[in-house]
Amino acid sequence: GRVVGGEGVDGSVLQANADPKAVKAANSIGIGRGLSEGLVGKESAFEVIPRDMFGDGKQCTKGMFIVQVVQLSSARDEDSLTCEEHVNADGLSCTRCGQMDVCFKGAETGPCNYVYTPSATGFLRITVALDGPHGPQHIERSPFRAHIGDGRMFIPGMTFFGYLTVFFTGVGGGLVLLGALFSLAWHKWQQHQPASEDDLEMQRLEQIASELEMTHQSREDRRKILQELSLQVGGRDRSDSNLSEDFSPAISPAVQEPN
Repeated sequence: GRVVGGEGVDGSVLQANADPKAVKAANSIGIGRGLSEGLVGKESAFEVIPRDMFGDGKQCTKGMFIVQVVQLSSARDEDSLTCEEHVNADGLSCTRCGQMDVCFKGAETGPCNYVYTPSATGFLRITVALDGPHGPQHIERSPFRAHIGDGRMFIPGMTFFGYLTVFFTGVGGGLVLLGALFSLAWHKWQQHQPASEDDLEMQRLEQIASELEMTHQSREDRRKILQELSLQVGGRDRSDSNLSEDFSPAISPAVQEPN
């Protein structure tokens, strides 16, 4: 079939009278490093969490979402590409758009798990849409845009360990400075490594915790507003009772008669 365009139907449209417990595209989310970055030749992963009108998570099923990964290029119109379904050598159901495959890896824990392996540097457009009766409907923030690097840092052609060697020789600073540089380089290198299952689970839990915190803060703000309104409606302005004016006649000093 054709690729799902970047300007497709938003998930918030055409859902007013739907079953509130059904999966809503506008409430469903995608998480994982694979939605924002990746490395050539290394597997990138991400999850799609289906949720209903109330934000409750639902069990994902195969085929629930249309997921496509397209290599962006100034030399062609990505929306003109065709996509094909196939099963790869590992037995995973995949969708190929152009030269890019994205594969469904299962949904044992609830969310849908997807993987892809970039074959070239540049940018990818990752589309995740709920396959509904009104056509594909984008989930929140879809389409995503992922940057694909080659795993080299700062200096073309130099690997991570080569970069450390150059810095160690060139800077020649003290042990504290070298330790700081090593820590920075190691942190950046780790950012370009594929996320583990534990990392994805931690990201998912952090996002859920953040949403719960926002909900708690919203309820606290509403409670304060209601309390202030209650005080304004039930209280009285007693400032007038504290004001008084002395209307008693003034006593003039006695005027002595001349002798």
